[in-house]
Amino acid sequence: MYKCVQIFSSAYGLALLCLLIYSTLVITGAAYFLYVGLRIGDSQGVPGVVVLISMEILKFLIIVEPCHRATMESKETKRILTEINRQTDEPMLVKEITQFWKQLLLTTKVEFSAMGIVNIDRRLITSIINVMSTFLVILIQFHNLQ
Repeated sequence: MYKCVQIFSSAYGLALLCLLIYSTLVITGAAYFLYVGLRIGDSQGVPGVVVLISMEILKFLIIVEPCHRATMESKETKRILTEINRQTDEPMLVKEITQFWKQLLLTTKVEFSAMGIVNIDRRLITSIINVMSTFLVILIQFHNLQ
């Protein structure tokens, strides 16, 4: 599984990174224009902007959630193997489980990443929310200066 994750991360890392940055910018920009539109009393474009933001959030979740679940499944597999290894008395089975366990340990952590820059898991969602909030505050402050 580790090898598959490495191949996936190296093959699609740049595309994932660009997609994540694009989605972040689109959500931030759309939220800003939603704020400006509501502030000046123009609610005509609100449904379209809300749909745009919703679609980008959905796209973001479609990327992040499978990567997170695969990482959690890997951890659960290691836990189950540890439990089986502790409860098994049969020498041949112990040998095979131990060998499989060593292979899993050699893979270290199974984590999807975008070119090694950022790990793709649920923690990424909170990081992106922090970035968007910061940019929105800055944009709103600039708007209020005018």
